[in-house]
Amino acid sequence: MISRRACALALCALGFPLAATGCGGAATAPQSLPPGITWAGGWDTTFGPLVLEQTGDEVLGVYKYPNGQLITTGVLSGHLHGLHLDFTWEEREGGTAKGKGAFDINADGNSFTGRWGYAESARDGVEWIGTRIK
Repeated sequence: MISRRACALALCALGFPLAATGCGGAATAPQSLPPGITWAGGWDTTFGPLVLEQTGDEVLGVYKYPNGQLITTGVLSGHLHGLHLDFTWEEREGGTAKGKGAFDINADGNSFTGRWGYAESARDGVEWIGTRIK
């Protein structure tokens, strides 16, 4: 789990306002998730490493992916609906790119599948798949 300080420092370094981050707190699963299933932790994804923090039904994350010769860093934040996570994402390097997306975690909590999109679309990008880092 990302500590409150580490999360705040990462988001500040990326230029995101702290008041909107919701960082910190213990990772807790909402009652709609099966016992023992949480989104919190590290994930190996098709776009590189993703670290998520979950507090109740809210999820905050930081990801990094290779973008040509650069490493692009972005943040996502979203809300859970059972095993489903709807989120918004934003990247500030080289301008601002942002959009929406959705993930579905599998029943054992060790992988997810989803898609992302630009602006108001959650689906006009490509598939985003992740496996939990143990």
